[in-house]
This record gives sequence, C-alpha cells and structure tokens, in this order.
Amino acid sequence: MNPTFSLGLHVDTIFMLEKFYLDLNLSSNSPSILMQEISTKYNIPIDSFEDETTSLTSAYEKAKKGFLNDYEAPSFVSDFNQFFYVESPADFSPAFYLYLFAQAGNPFSDGEQFDQVELEKRKFVISQVISDDFDNFKPLNSVHDIVEYLRRFPTSNHKRWISILLLHYAKQITDQLLELIARVEGEYMNHEELYRRYSGIDIHSDSCNQLVSSILGDTKDKEVIRIPSVTCFNAVKLFDDEYSNRIYVFIGVLYDRIGDLIKMFGNNDKLIVSQLKAIGENNRIGILRELKKGPMCGKDIASLLNLTPATVSHHMNNLVNEGLVNVYKDGTRIDYKVNHEVVQNLLESLRRVFF
Repeated sequence: MNPTFSLGLHVDTIFMLEKFYLDLNLSSNSPSILMQEISTKYNIPIDSFEDETTSLTSAYEKAKKGFLNDYEAPSFVSDFNQFFYVESPADFSPAFYLYLFAQAGNPFSDGEQFDQVELEKRKFVISQVISDDFDNFKPLNSVHDIVEYLRRFPTSNHKRWISILLLHYAKQITDQLLELIARVEGEYMNHEELYRRYSGIDIHSDSCNQLVSSILGDTKDKEVIRIPSVTCFNAVKLFDDEYSNRIYVFIGVLYDRIGDLIKMFGNNDKLIVSQLKAIGENNRIGILRELKKGPMCGKDIASLLNLTPATVSHHMNNLVNEGLVNVYKDGTRIDYKVNHEVVQNLLESLRRVFF
C-alpha cells in the first residue's frame, strides 16, 4: 500500500471515530445530515450530491452499526473514550496526535524512566492534546514540573488525565492505539474501498494551491503534506507538527465542489441569516472584538476572554465556517484574523435590507 495512501486512510479512520464520539455525546455527524445542512444553507439542490450522499452515508452507517456493537464491551468503551475524545468538530483527538507522531518516526521508549530527548517528545504530544503552545512546555524539565503545569492549565479533566497517562506510559498507550486502529479497520470499518474511490482528487490543483497558500503563507523549511479526507469531505483541517517540522493539510474531497456550487446557487438571504447566527453569541462577539485589534492565536484569545482553548476552538469553528474569520500560519503559530471582505459583504447586504 502506498505510504501516503495508508497514512490518509488511517487518519480518515480516526476522523470517523471522532465523529462517532460526537454522535454519541453531542449531535449527529451523518453525511446525509451534513449534506442537507449545506443544501439548505446555500440553496443548493440536494440532488447535486446524490451519488456522494448515498455512498458516504451508507458506508458511515454501516461502520457505525459495527462500532456500536463493539461499543458494548467495557474494554472497548474505555479505549474509545480515552483515544477519540473531542469537544467539537474542530477539535482533534489524542488518537490523531499520537498516530501522526508515531508515523513521523518518533517512537517512544519503554519504561517510566527516560532522558530529556524522551521527555521532549512527551511534552510535545501533551501540548497538542491540551491545545497549548509547545513553547510553554520548553522550560518544564521534569515530570513534576509538567504535572504541576497541567494542574493549573485551563483544560478539561479528561484531557488532563490523558496527558498525565501519556507522560508516564506514552509507548504503551501508542502501541494500544495502533492495535485498536488495525482492529477497527479490519473488523468492521471497511473504509479502504470508500477511501480509494473518493480520495483521487487533485490535491495540487490551482484551487488547492491557492487554498493552502492562503492558510499557511510562507512554508519555507517546512514539509507540507497534503492528504485527501473522505470523512471530513466538506472541510479543511490543519495540523502544524513543530516537532517533526511538518505541516499536514487534510483537504475534504468535496470541498472544492461545494465551493463552486455555493457560488452558483448561493442564496444571499440565507447566507445573511447563517452569518448572523454565527455571531449571535456573546463569546463570539467578544472574539471578533479582540480580533479587530489584529491577528491572534486561540490561546491568547482564551486567556483574554477567560475561556478554555477548546471553547475558543468551538466558537472559531462556527466563525471560520461562515467565512467571517480566516486561519493562517505566522511562523510557528496558527493565528486567526477577521476576513474583512466577507464582513464588508455582510454589512453591505444588511444595508440593502434596511435602506
């Protein structure tokens, strides 16, 4: 199997298991529901996605049924909640970070006694799990320092618990995860056929090049790895792996096509309503007010507004999805900035409504 194809397939399996977690704990992520939401929001005829909706939904529901049968086993429940915990569709699970770290050639050593090189590896993965800046971990030179930092850091108890487990048992947990992914794919996911069918998009097309450039800016000295995503078919997800000097860009296989259909069928009234809903929450207004001062990273916004990074990520997901905020890379930071063109269009549309 081609290494890039294998990497994409395994990460896409992780994305699907994250969606199962959201299905069980927050709201449904079935492709048919997501497609219907896109159709309604942008006035796109639903039959524009008929073939894809049927194939993706059938595969998703079949995999979910097999997953739910396994989910009854107590040992599986424990592993699943440990690895695939996410707080919003914009979040990445511990499984995502651990898998990519392992695939980048960064194996953990066995045992609880380890040197500084090993400690750096664990610090990096933990910083990603709790959505913190890796630079904040660099002065922490002992297990005790890291535990104390985690106790003070504003994150969920679940992520704090996972981080402490990773600090002590990183290799065992990673091995356990890789075995679980292999088991899941082999027993009931049957995801390879679907992934092979839809992942043949041109990830180096002009539109993809423009998209990646607008998000990342200057990527000199960084290896940029583009990977199609079938599970996240309507989105683009980004991970900047500072430890391995890589940037992963996961491009939804229908992202370009949906964008073209929005331009063709987009109903301006529905778009206005959708964008107003996106900003119709106190914390999101606060976020936009802070971004008015200039680009900021999620951690800085969380600190200014006394929110957790996961909460900021959740709100940013809504603002970015509506085009009101852009994500871009500045050096080693992932920053957010107001999309002034979209905001101006919204204001102009409102002006035409009222005057």
